[in-house]
Amino acid sequence: MCNLIFVLYNLFCLASTKYLVESYVIGTPVKYRQNSLGPINYRYIMERRNPKNVISFRAGKVKLIKGLKEQLRDTKALFQFRLFRMTHPIRQYIKDNLLKDIEPLEDGRAPFKLQVVKNSLMRIALSGTEYEIFTPKVEKTNLYIFIYDDSIVPRLMSLINGFRKASKLVKWRFEPSFGCFCGRIVNSLQMRSLSSLITKKELIARMLPILRVQPVRLANSLNVSSRLLNSISYTLHRLNSTLKQIKRPNVL
Repeated sequence: MCNLIFVLYNLFCLASTKYLVESYVIGTPVKYRQNSLGPINYRYIMERRNPKNVISFRAGKVKLIKGLKEQLRDTKALFQFRLFRMTHPIRQYIKDNLLKDIEPLEDGRAPFKLQVVKNSLMRIALSGTEYEIFTPKVEKTNLYIFIYDDSIVPRLMSLINGFRKASKLVKWRFEPSFGCFCGRIVNSLQMRSLSSLITKKELIARMLPILRVQPVRLANSLNVSSRLLNSISYTLHRLNSTLKQIKRPNVL
């Protein structure tokens, strides 16, 4: 008799517990993915705790953004290159080969800097600077070249074009995307064509023969203009005097 009562009591406790659990589950909104009805998806739980679209401001990110803003103050041109499985050794190889043919600045610094930056951090760094027009072009993680001396742009782009033609390893790892040069946005084709620009030294060398001949032509042009001005002023004086005589009443 006691055993029967004990069994009935256990069944009653089990039924009441099941009822309470079912009522709680039905009354509570359950959020889950349709494709994760089986075991617990721990990756989904971690993504909900730390969503990817939430921008965190850790100490490392704040320091990186401050460094990017300081670089943008001294930057005369900014170029963006799309990356395809770019590794640190390949990036260092490109940088070393570029520095071999480009002279450093007067203070000994490198005239440019290569840096891989994530799009969200680059957009924050570009805000409030003269390169803010570059923000809509920032997508994904790209390689950026901060150029501190715009006179090296033709030489730099010619070297990059030569690397991409000569080495398949370099050609398929990065390619020109967009750039900001002289306050304007340039596309990939325009970036490649910047290699045909002449430098300041070449421009001065081409202008020297013209400057040697120009003073004589300038003097002659000044003489002609002065003569023309004198003749025009004399004609106006004669015309004014004639008009005064016509308007003057006849004196008897």
